[in-house]
Amino acid sequence: MSSKQDLVDIFRVDIPDVGFPQIQTYETCISAVIQETQNIQHVLPVYKTYEFYTEIIIAGILVEIPSQFLDSDMCLLAICRNMLALQGVPKQCLTYNICLEAVKKRGMDLFYVPLEHRSQELYLEAVKCAGLALQLVPHEHQTPEMIISAVQQNGVNISYVRPDYITFKLCQEAVNQKFEAIIHIPEKYKTYFHLLGVRKDGRNLRFIDSNYRTYNICLEAVLQDVKAGAYVPIQVGTSKFYNEVIRQNPSSLWWFWQYHTPDLYSDLVQMNPKNLEFIARNDQTLKMCFEAVQKDPSVIKFVSPYVIQEMLSNHNKLKPGGSDYIDSKNHFEKMI
Repeated sequence: MSSKQDLVDIFRVDIPDVGFPQIQTYETCISAVIQETQNIQHVLPVYKTYEFYTEIIIAGILVEIPSQFLDSDMCLLAICRNMLALQGVPKQCLTYNICLEAVKKRGMDLFYVPLEHRSQELYLEAVKCAGLALQLVPHEHQTPEMIISAVQQNGVNISYVRPDYITFKLCQEAVNQKFEAIIHIPEKYKTYFHLLGVRKDGRNLRFIDSNYRTYNICLEAVLQDVKAGAYVPIQVGTSKFYNEVIRQNPSSLWWFWQYHTPDLYSDLVQMNPKNLEFIARNDQTLKMCFEAVQKDPSVIKFVSPYVIQEMLSNHNKLKPGGSDYIDSKNHFEKMI
């Protein structure tokens, strides 16, 4: 037979550990739910009235409102507090004011607005809230104010603009906001923005149609960001192209290792001895390093230790006699 304690354990009701009062009143229930939303599951049904949910919503607490309480006033209140989407409003409660307030909070709720409630005011408020809502606005209802608002939010929204409203200035606004918008602007304006776009961000090259990725456009892009090399067409990305990139930006040498040649290394060091920094130590030659150090002794820190040893052992052969010989030899010895 079960003990008395066993029976107590079987029928015991756990008291919530979220601060819910053991003795419920209307006021304590309101206070408990405001303190912790999950407490609403412990409220006795007798207290879950229309007024109860009204107070909870006014307090800014997001809860599920029972369908029997969803009248026009409750829906308007919930939407104004951004606690209800228009999709959740019963059809019989869909008034113009509710639809207007809904699109002010969630522009894309325009999709759920009945045709009889759609007005110029409502379209404008929806687009101001969410520029993407422009795609839901018929061309005959689009206005300059509406279009500029949508494009300023996201340049790609120019794809939803009525064709006769697309001007050079609007395209400029769209591309400046987001270069990806170049895909959606008329062909006659594209070439103007290509160079500006890649100079701003080399990886914008990926948004330019392959037919427009010319040698000069690609060169500007890769010089701005070496990662743009991933978007250079095969017919443009030749050895000549990447050699030019490396000569203008020696630090890119590490990125385009497949185009390295001894002549390129020699040219880089002759241009600036400090370019020795970008040449892998395994690719450094005795002559290259010696000439670089002779021009700028500070670059010895970029020279392979093995090359330095070779410099010392072959120093007479490289630069016999003279004060330069003595100074550089002493400098090498001190650095080892």
